[in-house]
Amino acid sequence: MLSLYDITISNFLRTLEATIVVMKKGEEFFKEHDIDPNDIVTMRLAEDMLPFSAQVNIASHNAAGAIQALFDGEFTPPQISLDSLDYTALIAHFEKTVDTLKVFDEEKVNALFGKTLRFKVGGYDLPFTTENFMMSFAIPNVYFHTTTIYDMLRIKGVPLGKKDYLGQMVVGAPE
Repeated sequence: MLSLYDITISNFLRTLEATIVVMKKGEEFFKEHDIDPNDIVTMRLAEDMLPFSAQVNIASHNAAGAIQALFDGEFTPPQISLDSLDYTALIAHFEKTVDTLKVFDEEKVNALFGKTLRFKVGGYDLPFTTENFMMSFAIPNVYFHTTTIYDMLRIKGVPLGKKDYLGQMVVGAPE
């Protein structure tokens, strides 16, 4: 049976680690083609969308920040901006997020199942259970923003495929 830890931290680790690989492939591609990797940091897919740096920030915050929020009982949007970071520092930010996720204790995370979490944003205070918040907000946000990072790199010409995005799949079946 899947646990809260399995559906959150295990998936976040796989997704963020895959995104780090994708971003490093981008860094390599940019170097090979004499393209400044920092040009993508401010790139937006559409005028009304947030830049690449914000995609990293939101994906990271909805992973490690959301797990911490389970313990705190309250989640708010990111309080810091990554807009001043360069491309390499954005990769390092994801690496730090992965390290943070690895520190959370599986038993303690699982013990939070069914607890109340308040989501506070723009004057709203929305009540969730921990699992409802993760399934309806944090997990979709991690996937959305890491997919947007992937898409932005693809638009810039980085040769990526679905296997790059998926990362290390969890395989196996009972015999």
